[in-house]
Amino acid sequence: MRCQIVLCALLIAMLSIIPAFAAQGGSPSAEESAALAALKGQISGRIVWESNRTGAWELYVMNADGTGARRLTSMGTPGDPLASNVYRRPQFSPDGSEILFANGKARAPIECWLADPDSGDVRRLCVGCPLNWLPDGSGFFFLRDKRIWRYDLAAGQESLALPLTIASADPDTVGHVAPDLSVGVFRFAKNEYIRLSDGAVLKTTAGCEPGMAADGRTMYWVNGPKDFRVWDPQTDTEQEMLGTPPVEPFNYTYFPTVTRDNKWLMYGASPSQHDHTTSDYEVYLHRLDNWKPAGEPVRLTFNSGTDRWPFLWLGRTQALSGTYDVAANRATNPPPPPLSVFSFAKDGAAPDWGGDTGLWPQAEGCGGEAVWQAEDAEGGTGGSMR
Repeated sequence: MRCQIVLCALLIAMLSIIPAFAAQGGSPSAEESAALAALKGQISGRIVWESNRTGAWELYVMNADGTGARRLTSMGTPGDPLASNVYRRPQFSPDGSEILFANGKARAPIECWLADPDSGDVRRLCVGCPLNWLPDGSGFFFLRDKRIWRYDLAAGQESLALPLTIASADPDTVGHVAPDLSVGVFRFAKNEYIRLSDGAVLKTTAGCEPGMAADGRTMYWVNGPKDFRVWDPQTDTEQEMLGTPPVEPFNYTYFPTVTRDNKWLMYGASPSQHDHTTSDYEVYLHRLDNWKPAGEPVRLTFNSGTDRWPFLWLGRTQALSGTYDVAANRATNPPPPPLSVFSFAKDGAAPDWGGDTGLWPQAEGCGGEAVWQAEDAEGGTGGSMR
């Protein structure tokens, strides 16, 4: 028997608008201003990115609609001979309360740090290169000594997540692992999609900067400038996610990240400049529809510095629907964490938040409604539960 469910999340309270940031490198054109105005009210959340516009790499934040941009951290000193150009790759925790990023000095091990998205206060946690958050935000995965480790925030402790040694891993390897540690994507000499139980390489691609969707399955990457691609391992289907953006001259693209609902793509684009530390990369936001661009990209930064690795945290999660297999107690289209999932022992049973799937712990401030439809041979008419 199967039940049709609709999973809904209430809005998470958003932070108030912060003062506007005065861009040093220019101001939006009439078309860019119109695109920014049209974005207001269409999206909520916060964006974090890294920039060297002050002469040192710092984290910056703004609202998802491009308003309220400001520098968040003050960690670097312009001209510091020990400054490192390592990718910070900042990323909000699932609940938006913390920002995980890489930090360190030149010729020294990379470290995992956290930043408060409001105050900008930072703290060092451990040595290693951050990969991604755990779905419930209780910790994160990171690389160190060619192995994948886990850091638990509550305990303040690290532990080896897998016995696998990844021989090709470097201290600053860009990568992402599935929440269940079944697979991971990494940038070595080429991009590799690896089964983590035994290290088997399931797919190799050209390019760089691989990422993984929140489902822990779909891979995306930079195949080359002006060519973002995506691959679904279940169907072994590869397609273009973004080609040459219809923006002149900022259409030389890198640093892609995709939101947890797979509806928004963020990236950096320069005027045909490649260097990732000196080029005028600007931050862009583009809506996605089934992993293809929808509408036009919206430029969010206007500065001659290098703005890279933007990450969008959505203040809300849109409703998702999918089929729920009661017998297997498994959702075929699970929502991105930290939503709960309903499970049912039988028709008419009270919904069980989380059930015995153990995938999505209940998140404070979220509620939902489960609607089921019987598809059994007896022709049940279905119903709903709250």
